[in-house]
Amino acid sequence: MKKILVACPSISSPFVNQDVEFLRKAFQVETVSFDKLSNPKIITVPFWVLKTLIFKKYDCLLIWFSIPKFSPLLTLIAKLFGKKVLVIAGGYDITFVPEINWGEMGVWWKRIAQKFSFFWVDHIFAFSDFSRKDIIKYVREEKVSTLYFGIDADFFCPKGEKENLIVTTCFQITQTSILQKGLDSFMECALKLPGYRFLIIGQIDKSDSFALDFFKNAPPNLEFTNRFVTNEELRDYYRRAKIYVQLSAHEGFGIAVAEAMACECIPVGTKNTSLDEVIGNEDYLVNFNDRKSAVKLIQLIFDVNSSGDHFRNRVVKYFKPDTRSSQLNLKTKNILKVE
Repeated sequence: MKKILVACPSISSPFVNQDVEFLRKAFQVETVSFDKLSNPKIITVPFWVLKTLIFKKYDCLLIWFSIPKFSPLLTLIAKLFGKKVLVIAGGYDITFVPEINWGEMGVWWKRIAQKFSFFWVDHIFAFSDFSRKDIIKYVREEKVSTLYFGIDADFFCPKGEKENLIVTTCFQITQTSILQKGLDSFMECALKLPGYRFLIIGQIDKSDSFALDFFKNAPPNLEFTNRFVTNEELRDYYRRAKIYVQLSAHEGFGIAVAEAMACECIPVGTKNTSLDEVIGNEDYLVNFNDRKSAVKLIQLIFDVNSSGDHFRNRVVKYFKPDTRSSQLNLKTKNILKVE
């Protein structure tokens, strides 16, 4: 059986873990999680990968997130030992959003590093067609294919009555994430719609003065969990919420949007992101920072009082875990020439 080494920033990510389990259906898999290694990581990460490739004789290195300070060196090490290299990418690592000065590709040497890395890799899996467009700026397009995330629609499912609640999520609330996730626009919607309850799910970074001021200036109808929540708690919020809002400047896929849709939340997203692929209806999209249109759309959804069942049906149809599993394993088998 062929062996694959998965290198990732954190194995605690549920979607990295999910892919590892998918690959274990057909391969022997080991992982290296950057956050588990000692500092300086620029030395310990490549050393650990080098040692593992030498002594455990892996056939393939799969890099989850193409981080410019790691990926080129890891790719070079693997290629020097004749190994295949796969990459899964599509977010901060392969883009730049000038409006908010966000993304790795805003720095010239990182663009060069990404081009070097992508030149040598055997294949790149993009989070979405939107992310694929970013990636092919740095590599031949035949090297890149779209691999949508799989959403567990058995777990993320509706239950109970919907409330007049509008939610969004942000893992950690910082100045950067407020701008990238459009939380400032979300707050503006709460200000303009005082008759509805708004909730931000995530923890405020207490060392970030901008985030603390953001929290202190929130209107009475905007609530915060101000802590990390479990998957069960997250699902319960989605089950209660009528609308899920994601007013981001950039989304490589929008996992939270799809999970909320699976719980029959009606989504509101931003154009020129991957959210048109996830939501599948441009009537539920607004331009980034177009707060007036976002307010109107949220009010219209409540006025019409439609159900979100067709959004759940879309998730069930297009974002199946089994589909991701089969596509990931099939492409990997072809690259490793496994019968």
